Amino acid sequence: MAAAFTGLNQRQTALADLLHEKGFIITDERVNNFGVTPQTIRRDLNLLDSSGIIIRHHGRVESSSSTENTSYQSRKILNLAAKESLAGELVKTLLNTAALFINIGTTTETITHALFNHKALNIVKNNIHVATILLAK
Repeated sequence: MAAAFTGLNQRQTALADLLHEKGFIITDERVNNFGVTPQTIRRDLNLLDSSGIIIRHHGRVESSSSTENTSYQSRKILNLAAKESLAGELVKTLLNTAALFINIGTTTETITHALFNHKALNIVKNNIHVATILLAK
């Protein structure tokens, strides 16, 4: 994706592609992967930000917005491993009989699947997919 932008070196293109693929970047991991200093990675991210390829916020980086709508089926599997990891960690913190509000989103649907071992949960939802998942419970 970033290869369409001229003037980027191989590392910068790899950073942009990785961010578009994963949705986030951990600077320390990139330092180890590319064998450069954290300052070099930060300079690369600043360049990508000023080029409009990514958006930097305090403490995080995200892919620049796209005008394309992603299908529901694609969103369900996008970053699925991260969603499942998040769901697994979240449900470890929940007690049986907890009360939850589950909102719209494919991440919350993944979390809903991870709740099946809990008992007597009180769940309020405004997501038809979550309601359908919970019918099995």
